[in-house]
Amino acid sequence: MGDLMTKQIKDSYMYIDEEARAGKTRMPIELVKDFTELAKKMGVYRSALLRRVLESFVLYMNDARAFGKLPTFSAPLGVETWMHEREQIYSYTKDINKMRIAIQNEKDVNKKIDLLAEQNELLSNMTNLLNKQVV
Repeated sequence: MGDLMTKQIKDSYMYIDEEARAGKTRMPIELVKDFTELAKKMGVYRSALLRRVLESFVLYMNDARAFGKLPTFSAPLGVETWMHEREQIYSYTKDINKMRIAIQNEKDVNKKIDLLAEQNELLSNMTNLLNKQVV
């Protein structure tokens, strides 16, 4: 699919809001077909998936910026991989916040240290996930 963006092929159109036929965008036919197939597999409308992808991309870029570096785009990820990584970041964030509360509420120092070690591992995993595409 990476070659789709560089080859001269016939374009197709897709709407960001299909019901209102608003936000028309042009892209290669094969990409539209792949996107349509992916939306069907996920059980959502194409326009809803496109909005979610765009929203996730902006959040992803903001996360990368918060770490001080923007991702490169030399090796584009598949949409499924990219969305899965985005969801992993949300999951890690939720787990880290749960750990923070547990650490604050824990009275036993040894258990606090164990919780901190777990939280550190989650933070490392999150950082590694973000840094895969960071310069």
